[in-house]
Amino acid sequence: MSFLQCGARVALLISLLLGVACSDSSDSMPASAKEARQSLRDARYCEVTPLYFTPEGITSDTWNTSGLSDCPKEDWEALDFNTIGEELGALVVRANGPRHWVFDVGELKIEGEPEYRFFGNLEFQLMANVQYDFTPPPPGTYFFEARVKRNTEFRFYRDWPVYELLAPMGKRYAM
Repeated sequence: MSFLQCGARVALLISLLLGVACSDSSDSMPASAKEARQSLRDARYCEVTPLYFTPEGITSDTWNTSGLSDCPKEDWEALDFNTIGEELGALVVRANGPRHWVFDVGELKIEGEPEYRFFGNLEFQLMANVQYDFTPPPPGTYFFEARVKRNTEFRFYRDWPVYELLAPMGKRYAM
């Protein structure tokens, strides 16, 4: 598993469980760099993450607005997450947004046809499935890995900031 793949797993898990939003102020980038490159950095998006019990543990789908809309505030605030949970048969639905990407280029490789659906007025694409086992982390554990069923590559421009998460055991993850 590459460093970026591992970092992507942790970043997704953190976004699902903690909802910690990170964003990069585009003001910190040189104007010449902003004009010369296309970047997803600071692109606004929202996610709907229903959680389910399965024989393997807990699973969560990740429905994301990236590439479909910037998740307008009025549409996001109008969503009824209890109704969405009932429609999907989920234990609970986590509202994750609005957020902003902290990478420059992202490529999601989907096998087969992508899956889309509307929640309220917002269109979402199924981006990932996260598997959690039933074993709770030990007390005082703030970070743990989960299996993400997704094939995504995140890239960062060399001269722009990269945010890292330093886990308690010393492992580093690119956000």
